[in-house]
Amino acid sequence: MLSDYDKSIDADDYVGRWFRTEQSGESIIYSMIEFDDNGKLKTKRYTVSGDDVTCTDTVQLYGEYDEGDKNDKILEVHNSNYYYDVTLYRWSIEGNTLSMSTLGEGSVTITYHFLTPADIKQMEELDKQVK
Repeated sequence: MLSDYDKSIDADDYVGRWFRTEQSGESIIYSMIEFDDNGKLKTKRYTVSGDDVTCTDTVQLYGEYDEGDKNDKILEVHNSNYYYDVTLYRWSIEGNTLSMSTLGEGSVTITYHFLTPADIKQMEELDKQVK
């Protein structure tokens, strides 16, 4: 999986790191995910509501899910509180965008772009505001 990331990112510092921004009601959520080569998916999520900024860090285990003879790229992510609670995602990388779609009925697609210096600066500013 990380070899696919290597194809889309120039600097080693950013390999396996992805960023997204989303609006959720009155809040803006900034999320960075990092896939490491030890099977850990680290998430750093900032929630901005007016002047309040909170930050949540989680670590989950991930691996590639084998679908036998199918060529789909499936990622298996284990819940950080209960290992046997697993979510399967079909994933793809096109250009600088990572798309992850849950499998099954009611599928949800989440997109990230690879982490940029501007994203890192944004997180540094948010870190200063965390309460």
